Amino acid sequence: MSKVFKPCRVLLKMLSPVVLTEFAPTLDGVLFEGLKQRSPEKSNEEIREKLKQVLAFNEEAGVFHASSMRFGVTREQGLTACEYRRGDQLHEGKRSSSMFLPNGKKRYIDIVVAGGPMKTRMAVRPAYSVPFAVFDALGNVEAIRDLLSNTFVGLGYDAQNAGMGAFDVERIEIIELEEDLSLCEKGLAKRPIPLGFGDGLETNAGLIPPYYAGALTKCVVPERLSLIDVESI
Repeated sequence: MSKVFKPCRVLLKMLSPVVLTEFAPTLDGVLFEGLKQRSPEKSNEEIREKLKQVLAFNEEAGVFHASSMRFGVTREQGLTACEYRRGDQLHEGKRSSSMFLPNGKKRYIDIVVAGGPMKTRMAVRPAYSVPFAVFDALGNVEAIRDLLSNTFVGLGYDAQNAGMGAFDVERIEIIELEEDLSLCEKGLAKRPIPLGFGDGLETNAGLIPPYYAGALTKCVVPERLSLIDVESI
């Protein structure tokens, strides 16, 4: 393990609500996007190799030492559920067979086709407003800070093209920890990890970024919505 890798906790001051997909975002996914922006010509495999200079990689588990996001709350501000709305279109990709389950059930609760497939309509998704986002990691603290501060990244769905999950790059706090809590804490998974490496919710999920394109593996994951009192850190 590189001597520059240290266990740490990252606190991001949030500026806009976070829209979650099936799983909470992980820090390695966010940092992967930052590296991809800096070197768009490089392949995903090349970006993952560069990410290994920022975060420790667990060869046995096949994952980076980077936790899923937890919602950081305070006495004054907790977690607030809200709605995120923006204009959307029912393009061909959303009508493909991949968007429907084999048993005939659709992944979308409702698909409005009135007005034709290219009619602009309002998309509504649940979002969560919270004062802080919190991640644990084992990595190069200054490299993590640099990527979060100097690339256009955000957390969750529509972070890049609609400004959701934005955080204040001037208020990034990274606290060094005594032990690595990026994979598990008290035996519970802090991120998607293979079966046998911790306890959690069993499901199929990606283990390495980019998570939207990788293969799915049988694994355990933490709760999708997890809170932490930042005043106790």
